[in-house]
Amino acid sequence: MSGHKATWAVQQLLPPALLTYFFWAWKICTFEIGPTFIGKTLQHPLLGATYSAFASISLGTLTLLFLRLYLLPSRQGIPPRDPPDDIQLRRVIFQVSGPPKYPGDVKVERCYKDECKGRWKPARTRHCSTCKVCRVGYDHHCAFFANCLTAPYISLFLTLLLFSPPIFFLLSLPLLKPLTTRTFKAYHLSRTDPTLKEWWAWSWSWILPAGPVGRYVRGLWIGWRRLDVLDPEKELRAGVMVMVLVGGLLSLICLALLISSFLLIQDGRLAVDRGRQLSHMKLQKTILKLHSKSQPIPTTLQQSLLELSEQEWFFVPFGPPGQGEIVFTLPDVKPYDHGSKKNRELVGLKGWWFLPWKAMKAAEVNVWNWELAEGVQIRLREEAKMMRLERMREGEEYD
Repeated sequence: MSGHKATWAVQQLLPPALLTYFFWAWKICTFEIGPTFIGKTLQHPLLGATYSAFASISLGTLTLLFLRLYLLPSRQGIPPRDPPDDIQLRRVIFQVSGPPKYPGDVKVERCYKDECKGRWKPARTRHCSTCKVCRVGYDHHCAFFANCLTAPYISLFLTLLLFSPPIFFLLSLPLLKPLTTRTFKAYHLSRTDPTLKEWWAWSWSWILPAGPVGRYVRGLWIGWRRLDVLDPEKELRAGVMVMVLVGGLLSLICLALLISSFLLIQDGRLAVDRGRQLSHMKLQKTILKLHSKSQPIPTTLQQSLLELSEQEWFFVPFGPPGQGEIVFTLPDVKPYDHGSKKNRELVGLKGWWFLPWKAMKAAEVNVWNWELAEGVQIRLREEAKMMRLERMREGEEYD
């Protein structure tokens, strides 16, 4: 199965599985842990009622945030067939497909892959091989909600990541100590029970079902299931432990994504930019290795290296209307880095952006021509001026 087909298959399962988990966790926390375990077993009825209310509100909020991402329109961020008038009439700085082959050769970049069929591809637009379309402000395709994440919805995505870890931690907090105690009981039972300890004596348990880790997970699981029969505590059964472990795993994933995404945004980059940078570095190492061995470098590798380069070409208007020069950005310059504060604001991270009701109102406001950093614009205009003066000295004609 190819990577794209595998991604498609996974994303058909993950969103329903996550929604099922949210419902399952809500049901256990609201109707079992709160009223029964905290309210009756621990004899804190008011605290139990508060816990149940918090579980309903918090898990309901996470579900709504997730559904908002899951139900994003499939046409989000798809650019128009042709660029707007300001670009067609060459009034503004805009990205072009590459260096001119002759004076006046100004061509906007177009995508001919899959469903795009020659559609205009503006700056900061990437083609999603899973959705088979180009999207402006493309960050990444997320299998967790089976959709692409684009710049207008980054604040919504980060809000979900921000709230998930503390919510899961607070809901798990009353269960951590009793579940830890019960874990040791289950392990001890699996080692001492005459029928269960056969698992530990079976030599193949080191290999099946999942090596040494699977040996202990399986041993703990069968011990816990037997403990649920011998010492039934419904609120501390094996299923509740699974709920807490899954919540912990999801929290770690959310925390890692939150930190990495926020750092990239601060730096004026999107997730796809980082991925392309890593691929470019990997290709460079491969080419250097081939060069050191005096082996020929395949044309496909050279082409891929060029495509993944961070260097971009821009048309810069200069002189009479419709005229200008095509200038490239320097390799080590990030053209869209406006400073951390403005970088955050450009993707909606300003004010109280993290309030759930504000995040869920995130609307698609597409930027068909992303604003370049001020320093980059100045350098491009100065370079265009020098190029024009040089061509005038040489007596070259231009359109």
